[in-house]
Amino acid sequence: MPKSVIGRGFRTLKGHLPWPIDGKLLIPYGRYKDPKFDIIVFKNGVELKAEYGNKPRAIAGGRVVYSDWFKGYGMLLIINHGNGYHSLYGNLSEIYYERGDLINAGTALGKTGTSTLLNVPTLYFEIRHKGKPVDPMNWLRKKRRLRKT
Repeated sequence: MPKSVIGRGFRTLKGHLPWPIDGKLLIPYGRYKDPKFDIIVFKNGVELKAEYGNKPRAIAGGRVVYSDWFKGYGMLLIINHGNGYHSLYGNLSEIYYERGDLINAGTALGKTGTSTLLNVPTLYFEIRHKGKPVDPMNWLRKKRRLRKT
């Protein structure tokens, strides 16, 4: 594994991970009202606003375990960070890496595409531990709010 996950491990990065893309949160993790079907559903990850073709970056180092189209995710890249932790990057229009490739933290992974759910460019982002989704917002650094002067 790359040095970013060697040592104390991925778990120690909770609350300190960089955002995979500089975008506004459009749909949060958990329960929300689906705009297309007008029903309450559970979202395993978050939808982050993007410009078409933005380059999302790996939140931490690891090995690519999936790199292809996947129903419900579009073009999807999954990185194994060790100790049962994975990050998932969906709605991509292009993926730069293949299964087995080693990725360092901050590496550009591909290009964003358009969400079929929202019909706008987004990055779908998940973090999983031992196959179960966790709220990515608890893992990412808090964004600073700009103060009006």
